[in-house]
Amino acid sequence: MIVRAVTCPHPPLLLSGVTGGSIREVEELRVACRAAIEDLAGVDVVVAVGGAPSTRTWPVDALSPLHFFAPGPEPAPSGDVLPLSLAMARELVGGVPVELHGVDVALPVEDCRD
Repeated sequence: MIVRAVTCPHPPLLLSGVTGGSIREVEELRVACRAAIEDLAGVDVVVAVGGAPSTRTWPVDALSPLHFFAPGPEPAPSGDVLPLSLAMARELVGGVPVELHGVDVALPVEDCRD
C-alpha cells in the first residue's frame, strides 16, 4: 500500500560533490527536495522508482554515478552503477531504508504501470 509519494528531479548537479562548492540555486533545490523527503519520516521503507537501463531492483550499496560527473576514482568495471535517478533517491532519503526499483526508460507507458 502506498502511504505517501514524493517526486524529485534528478539532475547530476544534485549529487554531493559535483559542483565543487556551494552554488545557491543548487543548494536551494537540494533543500527543497530534502524537505519533501522529510514528509516520509516514520515510514518503514521508501520505495524509490526511477528510470534505468533495465527494469529490475538495484542493490542499495551499488556505486554512485558520481564518477561520471566529478573527478575521482573510477568504479570497478564489474560493480553495479546506479542509474542517476536511483542514486539521487538514495542520497536524498539519507538513513531511511530504501528499495531501489529501476524501470526501463525504453518501455511503453502501458508496460511501466506493471
